[in-house]
Amino acid sequence: CVRILPQSPYSTTVNLTNPLDTGPTATRTFAFDRAYWSAKEADAHYVSQEHLMDDLGHELRSNVLDGYNSCLFAYGQTGSGKTYSVLGSETPPESRGLLPRIVEDIFKTIERAPDEYATTISYLEIYNEQIRDLLRTGQEQQLRLE
Repeated sequence: CVRILPQSPYSTTVNLTNPLDTGPTATRTFAFDRAYWSAKEADAHYVSQEHLMDDLGHELRSNVLDGYNSCLFAYGQTGSGKTYSVLGSETPPESRGLLPRIVEDIFKTIERAPDEYATTISYLEIYNEQIRDLLRTGQEQQLRLE
């Protein structure tokens, strides 16, 4: 899926071009399972964090509770909304992102379940071919992509 944000508060369009290619492949068409607009809350087609949870989070949560490994992956340029989509913000509560919503749902379900569950989670950042474990503080060794 793709979540679309404008480049600035004054921008209302998203352009995808390859500046190195002036030939027929300069313009490309992309197909996505879903595309979300999160630029202005007042827009009729605005997608909230809750809507993202309904479309993406519940399936991921269900897979985890069924015993499958699951992955939430955010990719994009700096400032493109990855952190907001994944984490959101604490206040107001409706601004919480996918991860806090999914984790909360998982643990609420586990609390009510007669079964026993074991959970593990990894939270990694890959940037400039360096891997950082965001859940470990004082990381002694550099993890490296090879």
